[in-house]
Formats: sequence, C-alpha cells, structure tokens
Amino acid sequence: MDIPPYTIDKQHSTTVAAFVIVEEVVVVVVVVVVVVVVVVVVVVVVVVVVVVVTVIVVVVEVVASRSIVVVVVVVVVVVVVVVVVVVVVVVQQQLLFWWWPFFFLCL
Repeated sequence: MDIPPYTIDKQHSTTVAAFVIVEEVVVVVVVVVVVVVVVVVVVVVVVVVVVVVTVIVVVVEVVASRSIVVVVVVVVVVVVVVVVVVVVVVVQQQLLFWWWPFFFLCL
C-alpha cells in the first residue's frame, strides 16, 4: 500500500512548522532574559552610585557632628546595601546561567 505524497509533505511541513515555532519561542525567551539581565545590571549600577554618594555625605556628616545616631544610621545603611547587592548579584547569576543552552539552540 503506497502512502500518498501529500501525507508525507503535510507531516514534514507540520514538523518544520513546529521547529520554527519552538525556535521563535526560544528566541523570545532569550531576548526577554537578556533584557532582564541588562535592567538588573543598570539597577545595580544606579544603586551603587546612590550608595557611594550617600556614604560620602554621611561620612562628611559624621566627621562634622560625631553623633552616635549618625554612626548607627551609617552602619544600618551599609548593611542593607550589602545585603541588597548580594541578593541582586545572586539573582543575576541565576538568570545568566539557566538560559545559555537555549541560546546555543538558536544558533
């Protein structure tokens, strides 16, 4: 019993269409992940700049006033910033590592 040619072509075209759809989804996922990583990096840079400026201002205030309240505020701010930066870096590293196989599938 012969298989009609249109059946083979239809199955082949369906398979190709499925691969094209999967490839498009992977490309979209990779683009979204790259955008998220770039946004996270920009946020980290902005946070670091704000923290540096804040620390400079607070150090000047501490030197000028030598108040214990100001010293406590400086310590709290530094601890919070360090925790936030560590969390952001860990999240960023997780985002960077899971999508690499998908990137190579797109090539």
